[in-house]
Amino acid sequence: MRCCSHRGRARWGGWSSDLTGVRAVAFQSQAISPALEGRDIRVTGVIAAMPQWSEAGVRFRLGVESALLDGRPVDFADTVTYRGLMFTGVPNMAYVFGYFRHSWTLRADLISDFVCRLLHTLQEKGASRVVPALRPEDRDMPLGPWVDPENFNPGYLTRSMHLMPTQGDREPWRHLHEYAVERELLPVAELDDGTLAFC
Repeated sequence: MRCCSHRGRARWGGWSSDLTGVRAVAFQSQAISPALEGRDIRVTGVIAAMPQWSEAGVRFRLGVESALLDGRPVDFADTVTYRGLMFTGVPNMAYVFGYFRHSWTLRADLISDFVCRLLHTLQEKGASRVVPALRPEDRDMPLGPWVDPENFNPGYLTRSMHLMPTQGDREPWRHLHEYAVERELLPVAELDDGTLAFC
């Protein structure tokens, strides 16, 4: 099944409510305010695995075929992860990749709180977009794989690591993936340290 997300709305073939339930219906009916959208990103892909139903909702894996930003292809392998939740050069976009050894929702909660704080800062600054950007002192730092292979190395991820973003050797360009560290770090992470551009 092919799906496409554009301007804060998602279209899932002909059976959106069957696949994603109430959450998709609510998402589709509440378009993001044009003032807060920033630039368009269009992601097209296929549902790559059967939906997994749980009390928390429905999860499915999207095999991304293409991503366009302002009509130009986005190559996520050319980006650096910002705290394991955003990508350099991609505005107004956050993602959740849960913990390996703890409940997935622990990280989802931390990231949700971080994004709410980020949106509040965006509003305070009168800006409509925020994008992670490497500072001059970060541009020559060594880059490594998106996920440390010593921490998590399943074959499906190892085989596609060349398609994934990279991570740096220092904060905030690391994908720490450790709840004990992130529960202390994310709630107080500096938003005005020059790594986020507000405009």
